[in-house]
Amino acid sequence: MTEFSLNLIVFYRLEPMALNWIWFLFFGVAFVVALIQFVFFGNSDIFKVLVDGMFDSAEVAVMKVALPLTGVMAFFMGILQIGEKATRDRSAKH
Repeated sequence: MTEFSLNLIVFYRLEPMALNWIWFLFFGVAFVVALIQFVFFGNSDIFKVLVDGMFDSAEVAVMKVALPLTGVMAFFMGILQIGEKATRDRSAKH
């Protein structure tokens, strides 16, 4: 391994991942607010709303964002692979 890759491994293991904390804060704040609404305001449907919202958001993320982007990426990767083969074949002839 190169020195650069070893430094990346050490950095990855020592530094806390900021994105993990952001996600933890999203879910933690949502749960605390739901708990406050349940305890102080008597809103007993808040946890159902919270869980339904998380599942709806996950469905949108997969069905409306990830799958269409995967299709577009596969299409353009195929075009690039054809171009790469054409360039390789042309340079082999000369």
